[in-house]
Amino acid sequence: MSAIWGTLSFNHNISSSSIDETMRIHYTAKCKLDRIETASTENCYFACGIQHLTDEAKHEILPIYDRDNGFIITADCILDNRTELLDKLNISDNNIPDGTIIYHAYLKWRNDAFSKLKGLFSIAVYDKNNKQLILASDHMASRCLYYYRHANGITFSTLLAPMLKLHPEIQPNKLYYMDYLKAPGLIPKVIGTETPYTDVFAMPPASYAVFSANSSDFKQYWHPSMEQDKFKCKTPAEYLDTFKEVMHDAVYVSLRSCGGTGILLSSGMDSLTVGTLAATELARGNKPLNTYTYVPVTND
Repeated sequence: MSAIWGTLSFNHNISSSSIDETMRIHYTAKCKLDRIETASTENCYFACGIQHLTDEAKHEILPIYDRDNGFIITADCILDNRTELLDKLNISDNNIPDGTIIYHAYLKWRNDAFSKLKGLFSIAVYDKNNKQLILASDHMASRCLYYYRHANGITFSTLLAPMLKLHPEIQPNKLYYMDYLKAPGLIPKVIGTETPYTDVFAMPPASYAVFSANSSDFKQYWHPSMEQDKFKCKTPAEYLDTFKEVMHDAVYVSLRSCGGTGILLSSGMDSLTVGTLAATELARGNKPLNTYTYVPVTND
């Protein structure tokens, strides 16, 4: 898993060195990154702040600039269906990094690749031949990806703060704050893609967007209703067994890590259930589950 950021101009050259300096300073201060890699053309700059959360991530190469096929790709990702993808892509190297798998998937399927990925991811692709920027989010938009369409092109970023530093002209979104003040403590949801800043938006879930100089085209590649046929059971007991199986698989696949595993544990049944399943699985390998929770501090 990583953080990604970048900017491009559809009509002008850019100074990638000055952009890199501005963005790198803020990401280094805000994120625990193991390394930062970049790729650029005369009008495009892509970056990836890589975290070595898995053994495969230690060998991650992102962004990838495929000069022969005319595109740059970067990704913030942890894939859950690695085995399935390796089989479909005829890749025999089980240690290949997740980002490289995504590169091969995009090379084979182009924009259809996003619907074949499962896990946590946000992806950016610059199609140099067609002069397009493609941004994609995972099924739940778990890895946030913000974008800002400005006069010269588009900037995207995992974090908002570096984007604001690069574009000081960005103004607060008054509608967003008005919505928040009507219900303090709740996340404003006037529009699902709204942010606290005008003209800065978040990528919607299960979607990808194709940006060109004069257009923006959004497509949704998945919806929960598409899964209905996969979970049709005849009895309540069958539904319970199916739920348990899906729940177990979802928890177990999230434990892929080269270090320790932790969980934010509340007093609710949801995190308690996830924690119980995770602790049971980790115990098989004599590994602990580190838990963290919020304890109010009083003056009594």
